[in-house]
Amino acid sequence: MRHTFECTYPNAKEVYLCGSFDNWTGKYRMEKDSTNSGFSISLELPAEKVYYKFVVDGMWKTSSKGLQECNSSGIWNNVLYPEDIACSSDEDRFSEYTSISFPSGSNENSCRTNELHQEVSSICDNIVQVNEENLSTSVQITLNDDNS
Repeated sequence: MRHTFECTYPNAKEVYLCGSFDNWTGKYRMEKDSTNSGFSISLELPAEKVYYKFVVDGMWKTSSKGLQECNSSGIWNNVLYPEDIACSSDEDRFSEYTSISFPSGSNENSCRTNELHQEVSSICDNIVQVNEENLSTSVQITLNDDNS
């Protein structure tokens, strides 16, 4: 699952992300955002509990904006749970709406099918992507919106 990590250290020169997902190596250098007030990076993560920290100009830091936990050694880390990773925001996510299905096949239904296609298209002018899948007894349309 993909997750975008963000942190705000406006005076930092460089920030690295490290955690249980990379055996605490800190090999992920974060990019400064366009406002120069924070850093971010988007990574694929395992679907498990993940501990992480930021290395800000050589100093290990947690983020006060993220969940924190103290481990068995008494060290505080930020933490993400699988449900946090799956629900995190990133630019590749989109909402998927309930599919609309209706019969097709006969010539009589074919005209109605075309009418319904036109109705769906006119209703959903702002939809980014429409996927159609022809099934043996119906047409299924799934609407995806990346603006949610």
